[in-house]
Amino acid sequence: MRKHNGQAAQLKQKKRCVLAAAFATASTLASPNAMPGFARYQVTQHYAGPMAKPVLTTRQDKAFQRQLRRAAHGQPNFAGHYRVVTFGCGASCVMGAMIDAKTGRIVWLPFTVRCGSDANKPPVDFRSDSALLVINGMRNEAGDGTHYYVLKDNRLKFIGSRPQ
Repeated sequence: MRKHNGQAAQLKQKKRCVLAAAFATASTLASPNAMPGFARYQVTQHYAGPMAKPVLTTRQDKAFQRQLRRAAHGQPNFAGHYRVVTFGCGASCVMGAMIDAKTGRIVWLPFTVRCGSDANKPPVDFRSDSALLVINGMRNEAGDGTHYYVLKDNRLKFIGSRPQ
């Protein structure tokens, strides 16, 4: 009987740990202050040279070359040396890309963004001095919320979401 009670106690302890971890994760994601801010992903180098022409290599690049070339006339507005461009792809829907101001390399958002229920938030939010990209709305028509990404090595890395 003693062995059985020991196993039951271990099982109870495991359940408590799992519940505590689940509660901590849920409360962290639900807390508005828990998600990262732009300052947390601040960049220190800012490109001040001329904007490189977009390098059009994929079919998608070529299909949207007019929008990409037009965006390349501005200054970097994201992560120190990228220029974010967004354009409509339907009712209340945008798609976008980031152009590396130094090289002209294009990094596409891997989804479309349907504007969220909070009309006061832009669908794609970013800063020139931060590598954090915030998506407000639905990605590919699913999961309304605020979604956080960091640009690292020319790729967007998903950090987390907060449902609406």
